[in-house]
Amino acid sequence: MVFSFQMQKNKKVFFVFIALLLLLPTTEAVSSDKSKSLVQKGYSFLTKGNFESALKQFELAFKADPNDGTALFFQGVALNRLGKFELSAPKLDRAGLKKGVHPDWNFERGWSYLGLGEWKKAVSLLEVFEKEHPGRGQTLEFIGRAYFGLKNYSKAESYLKKAAKKDPNLKKTTEIYLSRISGTRQAPSATEGPKSEKGKNWKIYSNIGGNYNTNAINLGNGVTRPADISRQESPFASGTLGGSYRFDLSDSSQFSLGNQILANLYEVSGRLHFLDNYSFLQFRHSFDPTKILGITFSNDFSIIQTAKFRDQIGIKPLFGWKLADWLVSEIGYNFGWADYFFPSNANQNRDSYSHTVLMNNIFSVPETKLRFRLGYFHLWNRATGSDFDYGGNTLIFGVSHSFYEDVMGELLFSQAWNRYSKINSLTTGTKRSDDISNVSVQFKVPFIGPIKGFLHANYTRNKSNIAVFNYRAWQGGGGLSAEF
Repeated sequence: MVFSFQMQKNKKVFFVFIALLLLLPTTEAVSSDKSKSLVQKGYSFLTKGNFESALKQFELAFKADPNDGTALFFQGVALNRLGKFELSAPKLDRAGLKKGVHPDWNFERGWSYLGLGEWKKAVSLLEVFEKEHPGRGQTLEFIGRAYFGLKNYSKAESYLKKAAKKDPNLKKTTEIYLSRISGTRQAPSATEGPKSEKGKNWKIYSNIGGNYNTNAINLGNGVTRPADISRQESPFASGTLGGSYRFDLSDSSQFSLGNQILANLYEVSGRLHFLDNYSFLQFRHSFDPTKILGITFSNDFSIIQTAKFRDQIGIKPLFGWKLADWLVSEIGYNFGWADYFFPSNANQNRDSYSHTVLMNNIFSVPETKLRFRLGYFHLWNRATGSDFDYGGNTLIFGVSHSFYEDVMGELLFSQAWNRYSKINSLTTGTKRSDDISNVSVQFKVPFIGPIKGFLHANYTRNKSNIAVFNYRAWQGGGGLSAEF
């Protein structure tokens, strides 16, 4: 178990901690002499790191006197140090019902909640203990880990740094978690996420929902539509199923692979049904808690109705650097090669290769869950057909915030300026010029267990100097998502 291994690294600290606890006065019911003797013997094993033998003595002590809450409590203590949290939890719960519960009960039960991945309950008890016994490094570290599990990285970082400052023996462990926090903030597109408390290397996720699109006729993403059709409204059902697996090469290097399938089923016409399959291979390396490099190789294959639409290959290196506690910057490059399968004339052949450079900055407001994003990227698209040979500049601004601890809201705005290099074949002498604005809003709300509800709305406006490419659409909907 991760906790057992890590705690044994710091067992000297815990031995002193336990010794101090045993010296604290308690109001426990008077136990039998035999039980007391066995508890003391178990404690002797505990201070030597022999947790199995200590557990046996505590079990014998409780058997000798079932009213001895101390013996029951220390069974939980020993089981926590053995990493057997599913066994320590009920022991500690029963000890908590005994008269004169041990003063360290909140710490031990909070630890067992932490080991079981019940982050909110862990935070609740550990913060109570911290108020009663302030300044203990191990308590601060555990609270930091619990907030890490809740993905409240600002609070996790704050507590972990305090823990390392209070107890230098915890520095190595806290640096591991701080590095994962840094990696999460620096390069979200280049990683499958930090290692979980339980060391889970796999992830499965899905969502299903209903949506409405005011201009579904433009699903072809640039394929010229008949001039007499301005738009076509349509509801559609959408579903996603994906998963990934991470191989930990070391504490600082990971290799991941994954796949995602997306399906959109439109009411207006079976010809618009869309299926997309995205696969990736990914390598990530943390040089230190402030610098990370990720490289992603991807393939994106899509179908409209039953016909192949596009096959696209991508290679994306991304470097992230935490410049300050409140600022993370990243720079990256993406090479793409796209093969379109639908028939077209020579001028409108969209087969292409592209180069993209990007810069991204993530700002966080200390001690809050408020995040801002400001980014820019430039694209060079070199297409076989002259109508789709262009360069583009895009600015991105985003803001996200968590409301009432659990409701996550996100707003994203982008503005693109695409300028085409060749005269468009639909005109007599005009080069195409598009200004594309996009605004999206999304809310996620906890529902049941790992299931969350979501609502989203999106508006796109393409203002082109060639009328047939003018495009405007609203899209919105909601549904359920889950991650395991």
